[in-house]
Amino acid sequence: MDTPVFRVQRLRACERLPLEVLQDIFFLCVEANGTNALILSLVSRKWRATAYCQWAAWRMWSRVDANLASSSAVEKIAHSLVLWSTPRPLPDSALLHVTIARNPPTSYAPPNVPTIDMVALISLVQAFSTRWLSFYISSNLHDAHAFFRALPLNPHPTPRLESLHIEGFCWTQSSIHEIASILRASPLLKSVYLGGATSKKARAPLTTTIVLPNVIHFCTKGAGAASLLEKILLPECAELAIHGTYDNILNRLLAASPKVQRAVIDHLVYRENNGPFVIPTSISNTIKTLEIFSPCLTWLRHHGFPNLQSLTIHTGAKVHPYIGAALQRSFKLMRPPLLSLSLEKVNMSDYVTNQILEYELPRLETLEVVQCTFSHLTLETLRNPHALRFLSRLVINRCAPISPSEILEVLASRRVTSTRRNGGLSGEIVFAAADAPSQMETDTIEVIRSDIVLLKS
Repeated sequence: MDTPVFRVQRLRACERLPLEVLQDIFFLCVEANGTNALILSLVSRKWRATAYCQWAAWRMWSRVDANLASSSAVEKIAHSLVLWSTPRPLPDSALLHVTIARNPPTSYAPPNVPTIDMVALISLVQAFSTRWLSFYISSNLHDAHAFFRALPLNPHPTPRLESLHIEGFCWTQSSIHEIASILRASPLLKSVYLGGATSKKARAPLTTTIVLPNVIHFCTKGAGAASLLEKILLPECAELAIHGTYDNILNRLLAASPKVQRAVIDHLVYRENNGPFVIPTSISNTIKTLEIFSPCLTWLRHHGFPNLQSLTIHTGAKVHPYIGAALQRSFKLMRPPLLSLSLEKVNMSDYVTNQILEYELPRLETLEVVQCTFSHLTLETLRNPHALRFLSRLVINRCAPISPSEILEVLASRRVTSTRRNGGLSGEIVFAAADAPSQMETDTIEVIRSDIVLLKS
C-alpha cells in the first residue's frame, strides 16, 4: 500500500545505502535511462551530496537538458556544464548528451510563452562540441529558426558525435546548408534523424558530396530534404526511412546505400517526364524488410527485391486501394522469398491479389491483415489447403465483409494444413463489435484452434 508513511520509510531505506552504491545507481540512471542528475539532486540532502560529488562528476552530469519553455534554461545549462567539466583534465571518455526541447511542446511561440537567448544557449553547448556524443533538438518553427540563426557560419567540429536528431524545423536554404555543415563535421555519426516541414524555398543545391561512412540508421521527413539527399552517400547504412521525397531522389539514395536491409518509404512525389530508373540488382539484393505506404505503390511496380522476406503495406486513405497489380509487376521483375506479409486498409478482393496469395507466396509463414476489404475470392484462398501451406501465424483484424461462420471454415481448413506439416497455427481474430461471434461460435473456434486469440474491438 503506497501511503505517505510507507513512502517515507522507503526513502529512509534508500538513505541508508552506502555512498558508492548510490553513486553506481545514479550512473545507471544517467547513462542507461537518460535521467538528468539535476532531477536526482532534488530528492534529499544525501542524494544532492551524491549528485554533486566531485569524483566522476563528468559521468554524473553528462546529460545536458535545456527546456526552451523555461526562462532559466541558459542558467541551468551553464550550471550543468560547470559541474561536468570540474575534473581537470577531463578524461578522454568524458562525453556529453545534449537535449534541447520545449516542454510542454507548442507548435508556435505565442506572446505568453517565454523565450530564451538561443545565441547564448548555443554558445554554451558548442564550446564543448568536441565532446558531444548525441545531440537532440525538438522544436517548433519559431525555435528552429532561432536555432539555425544562432549557429555560427563555420560550425564547431563534432568529431565524436554519434547520434543527431533534429525535428520541428522547416527545410529552407539556410537550414539545409547548416545541416550539411553539421554532417560534414561529424565523421562518426551512426544515427541521423531529420524531420522537417517543406518550404517553397527549400531548394538549396549543394556543391560537394557528403559521405557518412558509419551511419547505420538514417531518416528524413519532408520533400525539402531533396537537395541534401542528392549529395549523401551511406555506404554502411542498414536502416533507411524516407518520408515525403521525390521518386528519383529515393532511387538515387538507395543506389548510394548498398547495404540497406530495412527500408521504410512514405508519400513519394512523382516528377513528370522522369525517365525510368530501376534499382540495380546489386542494391536491391540487400533489402530484406520493406515497409511502404499506398502512395508508393507506383514506385513498387518498377522495382524488384529478390531477397525480400518481410513486406508491409499501409494506407491512410478512406478508399482502400487495390495492391494486386503493383505486387504482380514487382514479383515479375524479381519474385521475393516472402516469409511475412502485413497489409493494412487495402483491398484484397480482386482476382490478381488472390492469385498472388495462392501461387506466388509458397513460403509465407505470417499473414496479417488489418481493416482490409475481403471478398468470396479472399475467403476461398484462405480456405484452400493447397495455398499458403507454410502459414503458421494468421491475424485478421476487423476485415469486412467476413462473418464468424466464415472464420470457422477458414480455421478448420487451416487445421488440416497444419496437421500435414506437423505444425500449429497461431494468431488472433479481431471482430468489429457489430460482427462479434456468439458464445457458441466462440467455443467452436477455440476448440478448432486453441492457439488463436479472439478479440472484440
